[in-house]
Amino acid sequence: MIHAFETAKPAQLSEPKDLIKTNPADKVEKVMQIFRDCKVDDWAKELKNIYLQTALKHLKTQPYSLYVKPLQELADYLMMRES
Repeated sequence: MIHAFETAKPAQLSEPKDLIKTNPADKVEKVMQIFRDCKVDDWAKELKNIYLQTALKHLKTQPYSLYVKPLQELADYLMMRES
């Protein structure tokens, strides 16, 4: 939501503020559309990849090689699953 507020055009900012104050039946769909319009999903995927690469880089420096492979496999699984 914060990213949507940061990237939204001025005309787009009024709708989320109104949705916070009210509870229309289609509130979730309207919020999701705002997120799509602000490309929040693309931003989140990019950030997820940055964190993964950072974590894997740190994982390679760990002396406990017994745990490295299972943790890498877990990271791969988590990255491949649907969000």
